[in-house]
Amino acid sequence: MVEFQATALAELGIDLDGAGGDGGPGGAGGPQVPAPPGPPPRPLKAKAKKKVHRRRQSSIRAYIGPNGSGKTALMVMDVLPVLDGQYWRCSNPAHLHTQRGETEGWRRVLSTVQLYDERTGLPHPLCDRLTEWTQVLEAEHCDILFDEVTGIAGSRESMGMPVVVQNKLNQLRRADTPMSWSAPSWSRADSIIRSCTQLVTDCRGWLPDRKLLRGDAPPAWLPKRLFKARSFAAVDFDEWTAAKASQDKGAVRPLRPSVVQWWWGPRSRVFASYDTYDAVSRVGDVLDGGRCAHCGGRRSVPVCRCDK
Repeated sequence: MVEFQATALAELGIDLDGAGGDGGPGGAGGPQVPAPPGPPPRPLKAKAKKKVHRRRQSSIRAYIGPNGSGKTALMVMDVLPVLDGQYWRCSNPAHLHTQRGETEGWRRVLSTVQLYDERTGLPHPLCDRLTEWTQVLEAEHCDILFDEVTGIAGSRESMGMPVVVQNKLNQLRRADTPMSWSAPSWSRADSIIRSCTQLVTDCRGWLPDRKLLRGDAPPAWLPKRLFKARSFAAVDFDEWTAAKASQDKGAVRPLRPSVVQWWWGPRSRVFASYDTYDAVSRVGDVLDGGRCAHCGGRRSVPVCRCDK
């Protein structure tokens, strides 16, 4: 394993696809303080931008992997083009923005994890925190990020996601709204989300920062520094997962990824764009089954007062 990691570092250099720098604090997804002192984070290079562009060609993307594997970091990397500024124009009379008299503007990011401006360390002006399902229903010309989707719509939580939101997820194309979500494994997400996903990226992390063990209060989870991401077509990945679950060795065929990226995390722009220790916001307080999203107790669903 050591030789394998050393070979990867030697082949790709310290930048590893141009997504990182040469050391510094950080974990699988960024420093605890969004804007650490020292040299500015290094921007993505042309090779890394090409990988991001290829993944963004799939509008609904999944990022899976164990804790600390860099799945949230890669999800943030893939929305950096939106944070850099992407303009839209649309006069569709069925869209809410047209009814408000707005026909153009900058694309935004609707996310359950806060994104930051790496130059200032402040919350990014093009990022809105996702806390209510109504934001998803009204989302147009923006990117939606569901970090740790099992806390929003897990496979065992059949009544967690409102039916109207399930219908919205099947019609994201009409609102020009790409979506990204992350989970520890493919099977842990709700079947509705899995069925409309187009690309699955498997994330892995190596080289924990053992220098942190020398401190007075070493962390229990050592942050990784070297990451590898392999992207597969969701249909092929789902069939491959089902074949593995059936334990039929003859039915299991090796999958060939469509995109492979190695990248180095510390001092990267990705790590500076979000806080890996930040809490992920819960969307809604009451599940569709009438239970509290926090304690699981029975709770009355609010009475509808809208005029629609």
